[in-house]
Amino acid sequence: MIHFYTARKFLWGIERFIAGWSPGLAGVIQPTAYDGVRVGEPLPPGAHVFADLERLLRPELAMVRRLHHRLAAQPDSYVTLNDPAAWRDRLGLLEELSRLGINDFRAYRLRDLDTELRFPAFLRWANEHSGNLGELVRSDAELRERVIERVSRRRRMFDRHLLVVEQSNARSADGLVRKYSAIKIGDHLIPRHVLFSRRWMVKKPKIVTPATAEEEREFVDTFPHEKQLREIYAIAGLDYGRIDYGFSNGRLQVWEINTNPVIVPLPEQIAPLRLPAQEQSAAAIVAAFEDLASSAPTTPGRRPFGPVGRLMWAAQTRINRRYEPHRK
Repeated sequence: MIHFYTARKFLWGIERFIAGWSPGLAGVIQPTAYDGVRVGEPLPPGAHVFADLERLLRPELAMVRRLHHRLAAQPDSYVTLNDPAAWRDRLGLLEELSRLGINDFRAYRLRDLDTELRFPAFLRWANEHSGNLGELVRSDAELRERVIERVSRRRRMFDRHLLVVEQSNARSADGLVRKYSAIKIGDHLIPRHVLFSRRWMVKKPKIVTPATAEEEREFVDTFPHEKQLREIYAIAGLDYGRIDYGFSNGRLQVWEINTNPVIVPLPEQIAPLRLPAQEQSAAAIVAAFEDLASSAPTTPGRRPFGPVGRLMWAAQTRINRRYEPHRK
């Protein structure tokens, strides 16, 4: 059995994948909100996937880290994916990839920006998946204006989450921007898609032609970047999540690893030309989940927390539920 943890508001990601691509997985994967984990009793044995880490509040993440530690200490009962203590968050990963010379662009907390930024750049929240805050900015003055335009006074109090990221120009000679993605599920690394657009920020496929569909199919068939991506997942400290990346001047550039992504859109949401490659990718993902479940331990475990730990978990859960509507 796989126990798949996310913020309550975003359980729909794994639930939609199961409903759309493999209803049989409903008996294999148990989606569970972090605030619904019953730590007063032994958790069911099996595989436990700690997803949605970037959306968690800092105290919430600290409690989840403790829960992971307690489960990981019982290997006869539990296998865990994504150790919150080893995970590099969005900014931490981008900083490390820049330091290692893998990424050619840099990212900073806006409030810590004390170096000469290479423009163009954009604003985004570190703990959300809502994308960029407006278009590219090309000067310090434009950056200040963008903050005033797009960030409310109240939200500026949480400016530790506000990032400024230098643009990685992934536009190819044909004028198209390609966004590549792959998803890791334990030992399995599966090519997901190539999305094409003429815009610098790619969230959805904007151009679908026979030529782009064939290029995407070839990517899913051959997955030429697998070795380098495995190294990047190791740097990120992640066993589960989707990596988004592109190429600039022929060099692979990592944009993020999302720990609770849209796994595969519903079949009816996919353009017919793209559907064969997406069906192939979805089938590989289903097989990876099935393999994870079949190899997971079955010996009952011990309760993760004693009385004090259970009280702390309950108190944090009450806070999380009040915050839940504000997650993005």
